[in-house]
Amino acid sequence: MTEPQKRLVKLAIGGGVVVVFVAVAVAMFADSKDHSEADLESDDPTKRMAALSALGKERTESAGDTVAQYMSDSDTRVAAHAVYTLGRMQDKRHLKQLKQTLTDNRPALREAAVVAVARINAREDPKPVVDTLKRDESSKVRAAAASALGQEFVIDAVPQLVDALSDPSEQVRRKAISAINRILGRKINYDPAASPNSPKNKASIALIKASVDGMRSVVNDHVKLRERDPNQR
Repeated sequence: MTEPQKRLVKLAIGGGVVVVFVAVAVAMFADSKDHSEADLESDDPTKRMAALSALGKERTESAGDTVAQYMSDSDTRVAAHAVYTLGRMQDKRHLKQLKQTLTDNRPALREAAVVAVARINAREDPKPVVDTLKRDESSKVRAAAASALGQEFVIDAVPQLVDALSDPSEQVRRKAISAINRILGRKINYDPAASPNSPKNKASIALIKASVDGMRSVVNDHVKLRERDPNQR
């Protein structure tokens, strides 16, 4: 226990066990917060990332502003982690900056950005994520876009996910069918390792297209429930 924590315990001791517990908790929180702020300036990228994660849990405007500053960190891992963190915070104030990161020359940042943008705004405006799925030169980023659309249950993006079943990358095709299955809430037997033009896969694509309109209200009701209860994620 640090000296400040010990002093708080001594001041609170007359109030009983509960007061002592609260005093220690407050002191430890303050000490932890100071430690996180110091780590933001550390030369160790892993410490900076840990500090960003701690800030992300605060979900305050000031914390979001601080995290956003590290999107330009010299270490790509730290910059990407800052982008991911803003997505987890669902900080719409930095959405424009996150969208701009979708065209960064570093694939790791674009991958983080497409996940963050989807988390914050994909159901309201899926276009930036869909455009990434269709056009990004990195198969890893396209796969992340497909996965993010599924994670957010963006049923309006199913047609583009169907198109992604013909992507030259098997990884993208796997993420696309997984996203479709998640959105529709059913198991479509599409084989991403086989040709999209195989009879079996053609039949699966036809089934997907036939399922979308009928599932739209069900999916939207599920999303509303999930928005009321974040633990549904």
